[in-house]
Amino acid sequence: MYRFFYYAILICYGGLLLETVLLSRDSYRNLNLIPFDMIQAQGFGDMNVWGNVLMFIPLGMYMMIHSKHGAILKIMLCSLVIEVTQYIFARGATDIDDFILNTLGGIIGITIAWLLSKCFRDVQKAVAMLSMIIGLPVIALAVLLVVYNR
Repeated sequence: MYRFFYYAILICYGGLLLETVLLSRDSYRNLNLIPFDMIQAQGFGDMNVWGNVLMFIPLGMYMMIHSKHGAILKIMLCSLVIEVTQYIFARGATDIDDFILNTLGGIIGITIAWLLSKCFRDVQKAVAMLSMIIGLPVIALAVLLVVYNR
């Protein structure tokens, strides 16, 4: 039963990631290739900074479970594809800081998955339980927001 929740939340996460980074963006194109420029301007307390980190933590966890070898490089590639796609289709700002923060979030996720693998025999089951505890309320909140804002 946990596998159903694991994959259901994985699919929901993928959809939420796609919607957040591409579909919900305004149609404009901006390019920032100066490292730490956005972070310095907005500060570490800004939601955009933390959002970029938090958004990739689950990807790091899932990547560690499904593809341990080269997980960091795959996360970096995923972030790069997102940023290039945003630029090509004019779906928001393409920013080197987003790439850096996304990679940091992925590394945090990899670390969490590694720690879970040391504490639990079945890391996929542990992530499924963690995903249910965290993911189900987030999905419910997202559905309520969509229904409320219609």
